[in-house]
Amino acid sequence: MKLLFTIILLFLNSIFAMDPIVLTKDTIEYPMGMYLEILEDQNRILTIDDIQKEEFENRWIKSDRQVPSFGFTKSIYWVRLKIKSDLEKKYFLEIRFPQFDKVSLFQIKTKSVSEEKQIGDYIPFKERDVPSRNLVFVINPSFQIDNLYFLRFETSDSMMLPISIWTEEAFLEKSNLEMYLFGMFFGALIVMGFYNLFVWISIRDNTYFFYVMYIFTFVYFWFNYTGLMTQYIWRWSIYFYHLFYAISIPLSFVFMISFTINFLQTEKTLPKIHRLLNVFRLIFIVTTLGTLFMDHQAVIILLVIEIVLVALLMIFGGILSFALGYRSARYYMLAWMTLLLGGIILALRNAGFLPSNPLTEYSAFLGTSLEVILLSLGLADRINDLQKQNVTAQVRALEAEKRGSKVKDEFLANLSHELRTPMTTVFVLSELLAGNDNYPDEVREFAKEIRAGSGKLNDYVNDLILVTDIETNLKLQKNKIEISKLIESVLVEVKQILEDQDVQIIFEAKEKIEFECDSILLAKAIEAILKNAIVYNKPKGTVEITFRKRVLKTLDRTFKGIEISIKDNGIGISKEFHDKIFEKFFRVDTSLSYEVSGVGLGLFIARKIVELHGGTIRVKSELGNGSEFTIDLPEKS
Repeated sequence: MKLLFTIILLFLNSIFAMDPIVLTKDTIEYPMGMYLEILEDQNRILTIDDIQKEEFENRWIKSDRQVPSFGFTKSIYWVRLKIKSDLEKKYFLEIRFPQFDKVSLFQIKTKSVSEEKQIGDYIPFKERDVPSRNLVFVINPSFQIDNLYFLRFETSDSMMLPISIWTEEAFLEKSNLEMYLFGMFFGALIVMGFYNLFVWISIRDNTYFFYVMYIFTFVYFWFNYTGLMTQYIWRWSIYFYHLFYAISIPLSFVFMISFTINFLQTEKTLPKIHRLLNVFRLIFIVTTLGTLFMDHQAVIILLVIEIVLVALLMIFGGILSFALGYRSARYYMLAWMTLLLGGIILALRNAGFLPSNPLTEYSAFLGTSLEVILLSLGLADRINDLQKQNVTAQVRALEAEKRGSKVKDEFLANLSHELRTPMTTVFVLSELLAGNDNYPDEVREFAKEIRAGSGKLNDYVNDLILVTDIETNLKLQKNKIEISKLIESVLVEVKQILEDQDVQIIFEAKEKIEFECDSILLAKAIEAILKNAIVYNKPKGTVEITFRKRVLKTLDRTFKGIEISIKDNGIGISKEFHDKIFEKFFRVDTSLSYEVSGVGLGLFIARKIVELHGGTIRVKSELGNGSEFTIDLPEKS
């Protein structure tokens, strides 16, 4: 009996030799690290009764750190602490690491356990004293009496013991501030995710798709890591919480690797890096599936190794891409460096190599935020770079086209001028031969054919010269002329074509309208349209010419002007060619096109002349139902 009393006395003496933490009205937070005594249960078999036995007394170790940390371990850790309160009020005992599988709290009064509570991510959320993302117990230490508490910690994650005691008011204030900061963090990530999602929907670039999926899976991981997922989403389902938490990390890196391959275009620029990234992507896919069957702690350790290796590879890939001249890769490098640095700091803190403080605790959050921002900047810079490349390519193509067009125009101009003199000579001589009765009929017929052919060729040469003049800033020589007389002068020029095509002109000058224009050029434009109306008409067809004063409207102005209409009942033009017929050298590909000679300059010249006068040409036509060309000219151009 004396021996038993001695053992109990020694035990009580050892217990009460602990330094208690005194809760006073002047302090709102009490970090508990330096007041803890810790016992490791490697075999995971000890009970609350066992650890109170005198034989275990020498296994308790006094903590010498504010946040004791033991890294990844299979052991269960017991903690004991003594609390003395100057006030009769409740306090919140908080463990600031929500990944514990199970934490049990025992309060000891005399020799018996007066109360036992359990919380953790394997315990339904509804059983918690306080609905908080962290693990929180409500304690009511007795006034002026030392209160002994034991805590039992069990986890497949890192074993850290960041324990604090708060007053109720201070805890609520601290929790509200945390929620505000987390709201900013997750809000920024989700906004960036949806912004890039809308960009992907708009441009369908898979780089954006993989980036968006990476953001959302990474957001899911952080939501779990902070305990917010348990608090708000999976509070009724422990199974789904652990299932989706496990796969979120490797799955996010599957998307990140896919993003890297697309963003850096590794298949073309870095083939060796590309092959390695594909290997790592396969490894992460296997790891994602393996999380459903493997031990959680083993998965975490494996992921840490995989993430460090692939992060170094991706940073190296970014450096190589930047060295090869890919400017946007600098954002990619910086993004991964910030994330890797934040992740390494967090991993070292979780493994016990770094102290637990706000810097190490929130380093990964800061790294993630900077990474997402930098990658978004990289994507924006990538778009700008692609746009600049497209613009540069277009400018170069345009310059090349201009140079080619200039060379072509100079060649045509020179050729046209060189051809004009001999063609005129041929035309004059053939006309002399055709009109001289002293020559045989055969010679005169050949001369007529030569005259006709040389006349057409001379017209083509004149058209080419006119095109060159128009495209080299031709100046209008304006004079006043009656529209009816202008049209009549054109009809004289096409008289022979009308007879050859057996087409009738319907024209009646109902009013006298004077108009200031370059009459020679405007006549050329009307002639070009009229010739098309004649040669692409039907036998015995008609062409109706009308003109009138009217108010003309465009998208941006209304003005007085002249309308000249040329309408035929010929073969018509398909709607798909309405815009193209005014292009240089364009001819509609029809059977009649091969019968009618021409080089496709008439309507191009007509449009250019009308535009020089500040006007426009409208066309209304259907295949088989004729065409109507309308020239709209302002009174003042």
